[in-house]
Amino acid sequence: MITRHDDGTRAIEVTVRIEADSQAVWKAITHPEEIERWFPLRARGEAREGGLIEVSWGDEGWWGSTLTLPEEGRHARFVDESSVEHGGPVLYMDYHLETDGGATVVRFVHSGFGPEDRWDDYLDALDAGWSYFFRNLKVYLEHHAGTPRTMLHDRPATRGSRGEIFTTLLEAVGLEGGELDGAAVGDSVALTLAGEPADGVLEARAPNRTMGFRLPGLEQSLLFLEIESAGDTGKVGVWLSTYGASPSTRDRLERTRDAVSAAVGAR
Repeated sequence: MITRHDDGTRAIEVTVRIEADSQAVWKAITHPEEIERWFPLRARGEAREGGLIEVSWGDEGWWGSTLTLPEEGRHARFVDESSVEHGGPVLYMDYHLETDGGATVVRFVHSGFGPEDRWDDYLDALDAGWSYFFRNLKVYLEHHAGTPRTMLHDRPATRGSRGEIFTTLLEAVGLEGGELDGAAVGDSVALTLAGEPADGVLEARAPNRTMGFRLPGLEQSLLFLEIESAGDTGKVGVWLSTYGASPSTRDRLERTRDAVSAAVGAR
């Protein structure tokens, strides 16, 4: 959710309840080896006050932020100054943790964005992305805690409007254009992956931008599809998170990745 503050600046806020103790959640958001099990392809750095934590999605290099600990175990803040030298603002990523019974509620706030129109598209993309990543964090800790992630991914080039590409993505996983319109996070969805039926659970959806599914029958793996295009050209991110998957599951997911990539690449 995008919110606007009294001074005109904007922020993204996401709240998720995770059936895990606060120590496990704290480690997952502050330790690089845990961060890369739900967020980027790679993470490195030091989980300490003032430590630099860097993350990478591959070809784009590394993106760094400084970890500060206003309240150890309950509030972690990452300070991102990467755009300052180009005249951009300092950005903040705050994780607030609260214990609720045996679960942990995480409230995440990504703030510092200006009121200018130039931020609109970027904020929409970040809002869609963070909504999915926190579902990935939840699935990781509830189903795969302590297991390293293997990411099967591709970023094929494509063309067309976001609406047209989104329709192609829906068809590539066996869904019709309006089939997700009334669906909510947590709803069951019947998919077709690599030509075979598959049960899915909707984990995130931003119309004409992203969709994410948990795959219970494929060892609780995750499928995330995102449109990175601007205008009529760009790329689609095809991301499959697996945790100790069997060879048969991995083969099915690799074929799914290849089929989706072929579908959008043929546009």
